[in-house]
Order: sequence, then structure tokens, then C-alpha cells
Amino acid sequence: MKRIALPLMTFAISGFFYSCGEKDLYDPNTNQETTANDVKENARQVFGVDFGADQDWNMLVNGKVTIKADADLDHIAKVRVLSVENGEINILNETSAQQGQTVELSYDAPAGTTRLFAACVAADGTTLMQGFNVGQTSVSFKSGVVAKARFRAFENAAYPELPVIASVKKSYNLEYTEKANRGEAKYALWKDATWNDYFYFQDEDNILKKGLQNIAIDKLSADEAADLQTVISSYLPAAYFKWGQRYNENFSESIVPSDGLFVYQNNHLVTVGDAPVRLAPIYMSGEMKNCNLFYYYFKPEDVEASGMDEADYIRQLPKYQLALSPYGDKEHGYLGREVLYTLAYYGDETPVKGTKAQTFIFPEGYKIGFVLRNFNRCGELYGDGRLNTQVNQWNTFAQANLEPNTSRVAAFGINNKDYLCFEDGTDQDFDDLILEIESGVVPLKLCYMDMRSKVYTFAFEDRELGDYDMNDIVIKAQRLNDTQVKYSLEATGAYDEIYIRGLKDATVLTSKEVHALFNVPQSTFVNTTAERYQPIQEIVNVDKNFSFSRPSDQPYIVNQTMGKEIHVSMKGEDPHGILVPCDWQYPLEKICVGGVANPAYKQFNNWGQGNVASTNWYYYPEAGKVYTQSVFK
Repeated sequence: MKRIALPLMTFAISGFFYSCGEKDLYDPNTNQETTANDVKENARQVFGVDFGADQDWNMLVNGKVTIKADADLDHIAKVRVLSVENGEINILNETSAQQGQTVELSYDAPAGTTRLFAACVAADGTTLMQGFNVGQTSVSFKSGVVAKARFRAFENAAYPELPVIASVKKSYNLEYTEKANRGEAKYALWKDATWNDYFYFQDEDNILKKGLQNIAIDKLSADEAADLQTVISSYLPAAYFKWGQRYNENFSESIVPSDGLFVYQNNHLVTVGDAPVRLAPIYMSGEMKNCNLFYYYFKPEDVEASGMDEADYIRQLPKYQLALSPYGDKEHGYLGREVLYTLAYYGDETPVKGTKAQTFIFPEGYKIGFVLRNFNRCGELYGDGRLNTQVNQWNTFAQANLEPNTSRVAAFGINNKDYLCFEDGTDQDFDDLILEIESGVVPLKLCYMDMRSKVYTFAFEDRELGDYDMNDIVIKAQRLNDTQVKYSLEATGAYDEIYIRGLKDATVLTSKEVHALFNVPQSTFVNTTAERYQPIQEIVNVDKNFSFSRPSDQPYIVNQTMGKEIHVSMKGEDPHGILVPCDWQYPLEKICVGGVANPAYKQFNNWGQGNVASTNWYYYPEAGKVYTQSVFK
């Protein structure tokens, strides 16, 4: 007898086929015991497949890692274990720590995870991350020391030869403004625009052979490349195909200004005045062979003195060529770090052909902005979104979801490093060119990736012969630190008298029947239909070795009506209880989690049959079939 077998009913299972119909497969007028074969046959008919005997329903990998808090940070306050999943950085566990202290943290990561991050967090929130492989037993932050030493070495590197302007061309914006003012309808967007700028090119020999790209830099290590690939692919929602691996499953989403990842003000660098401004390209797509990178600079006080709007002031500034694509011959993109771009200061007067740069050290307080000149599509794309108001509505650069002031540069920061991510077209993946800011400017004040404690979801069927909508009891949980877990009773789609058990030290969630906790009648469905009830939450104490994947640490439910316990499913059982490693959008009332006819998750069956395919099925709900509200969003 299975541990959850309930004394339910006589049921001629062979005569019926249910796929999450209008009611659970339970007849309260019968008293015959339900057998294991009844349960198996019911699950087979509901889901339309046989689940493998080896399916253990495990969606977690548990581990422990010893972390030395030796990161190059002042006033270390915490150490964390982090995962990067589906466009989010999640905290799997954390504890208080001081500089040099060694701590051990346990973690529960989604099954299939191969790489995690250790993190040291300063009192002001500054975070340094160090990647490590799942199963690795110890981590230190020595690589952070190496990175800082490399940064200091830049200041001692020999400067390249100062560049000379070889040719001058009108900007596309100026050309189109002139055409619009002559009445050419194709360029009507530029009618009476204030563009009056020129682009200043260096000779190709200077750029590619002896000029701005001749400073070698330490290449990315394999670990550093893996960490950057993981974080950047997750940070940029649409970035996936060029690096050959997707970390963010929300591939239909794109960065938009309202995301808070970037705003045009943040994409002007500010010079410090005592070091060259240097940028290292760490990624370029093959598309960059159609683009040149330019920059402009200005003193804020000159804008004020001019009486002009800042955007109009920039529209008449010279734009200087910084680089051709060093990896433009690589059709499918290149991830690495081999050269440095060094920005040159030509002075504040309007240059001419033959003008030589004055120095590589900008005066303090200058603002620097960037623009990609896409000569294949004949358009210029700025990091300052105010300068894209025409091009974002024009020809091949126009797209329905682009606002006129959409920036084409996203800025983000990690590990005390800032990055600029460029978009050369309209797909908004922002991985066409990624530059690491190495020296010479004030650190950007960015919206760094939000981190939150990872959410896990326990979802139960309350009866053996159920409909598998998995919402009879839904409990979500977060491990807040190494000794505390927050539990949240989110929903009940049960008619029976149900109690929560297995939460050590809990006093609220285990005190009443679940409907009584919500203060509703036992016949009321809670948060499985349209009406919204506030979840019931409680923080409980746990030991340092706690694991959501360990049966003794998992909540379970008691169906008092039937006199039986329902636990998270074990190997060979039907999925009457599952633990999903995310803030899961569970099915609405009477909609099966899987199945053939009307599944909430089409990939559930595929995963359930083998445990190796579609392991991230829970990120792919069917629209209109799941409950989308959550207190954790």
C-alpha cells in the first residue's frame, strides 16, 4: 500500500476517460479502498501517457560549498550562493560573514544546473561574484584580486600613437535633414531637425595596425567567459542565439526603457581626468562588420553656456571614429578579450582633415557618448535615446515596439565592472557589441541586476484519484538565509478538510485548517479562480543543513476528511505532490498540469516520462490556463 493510499471508492476505471474534467474522480457514496493500480490507471488516463517507473519527480540538485570571504571589498557583511535562471539572479542561501571568514552554505538549485556563483556582499550592497561548478566543494575570490591588478596595469601600459583624422563625412542625420528640407518625402522625419554634425574617420592603417587597438590585454579565462556568458545572456532578455545557449527562456521579451536596465543619462561616461579612457570588446556579433563605432564628448558647462538643449547640443558635435570591428571576420560572433580601445581627445575646437589628437587623457568631468554607424542600413544609433527620435521611426530601423527615444545601448554592472551593450538593428537583443569599461571614467550609477531569495513551489493533489490541476494546496517558500525559511500558503482548490504539516517551529500555518486560515468556508476555492485572497505567510527556523529536496524538511498535507497524508511524490509514484524550483504559475481550477487534451504545461508529459527531457517545462505555461498572481513578484 502506498503511503498516501486513501480509502476512497469502487471505481470501474476501465470504463472512463478523464482529462482534468469538471470534478475529481471521487464518489463520496462509496467506501471501497483505492488500490495502487487504480491510482496508476487514473493517472495514465488523465495524462494520456505512462510515467516511467524511474521517474523520481526530482527537480532539484542539493549541494554544499565552503566559501572564503576574501573578495577585494571593504566591510564584507554577507556571503551568498547565487543561481542565474531565466533572466534572474536568485539567492539560494546566504549568511553573515566578515572579511577572511570561511563559511559553509547548502543550496538547492534546479536540476540540470551546472554553474553557480558565490558572492561576497559589502555593507553598502556592493557585490563581487565568483563562478563555480555544481559539486565544487570550495570557492575563494583570488580571481577578483587578479582582475584589480590587471586594471592597475592599464595605467602603466604604453600609449598607442595619437591618431590623425584622415577623412570627414556628413552624418546620415545631416544628409537626411538636408534632403527633408529640400522636400524629399522619404526623409520627412528629419524636416527642420537640428542635426549639423560630421563624422571624423581615421585612416584604416592607423586603426587596425598601429593605432587604437594595439594594446594587448589578458584574454578571458574559461571560467570568466562562462560567467560572463551566463550573466549577460540572462541579463539581456533576447540575447541567446549568437552564443548558442539560452539562459533566459522568456525569449519573446525585449529590453524596453521602462525595464530600468538603462536610461539615456546613464550611457554618458564621465571622465576622471587622470587615466586614459579604455574599453575592451568582450563580444561582437558577425553583424558588426557592417558598423563602425564612434564617440563624442563635451563639457556640461559648455552646454549651459550655449543656451541649447543638451540633445540639440550633441546633434552638432563632432563624432570621432574609435574602431572598426576587430572580430568582424567572424561570421557568428566572438566572445573574448584581446585588445583595448583607447579614446583620443582632439580638443574642443572643430577639427579638420589632418587634425591630430592632443592626448589620451581627457580633462576631468567630460561626458562621453557612443554611436554605432550602421553603413549597411545607412543609419546612426545612439546610446542617448533622445538622439534616435528619427531613426527609430525610419526604414529598416523602425519597429512597432520601439519608442522614438529608445536607446541602442544598454548599460549594466557586475563585479565592480561596467558594461555597454550595443544594438545595431531592431531585434533588441543588445548583444551585437559588448564593451567592458576598463579605466578613465566614473563608475556608472546603474540599476544592477536585482537579487532575491529564490522561490520554490510545493503543489499537491488532495486525493489519489484526482484531476491533477495541482492546486488543491499550493505552498511557496524562500530560504531567506542559512537559518530561516519563509513559507506562504498561496492557494487551496480543495473541498476537503486539509491541514499543513511538516513545518518545524511553525505556529501559524499549522494552527488551523487551510480554509480557516483564509477565513472562508470549506467549500470555497482560494486563488485558483479569478478572486484574489492574500496569502498566509510565516517565517520558520531551520538548521544550516536544511534542504527543500530532503523529505524530512518538506511540508506535506493531511486530508482529515479521508484520514490520510499526502507528501511530495517519490520514485515510481504518480505526481500527487511536486516541488517546482521557481515562483510557479500553477494551473487554474480543473485544468490539468499536463495531459493531452487541455494541458496547462504542454511539456509536462515529456518530462514526466523520462526526467531528462524538458526539464524546465515549468517556464512554459499556456496562456489563460495558469494563475499568474504572486506576492513574490
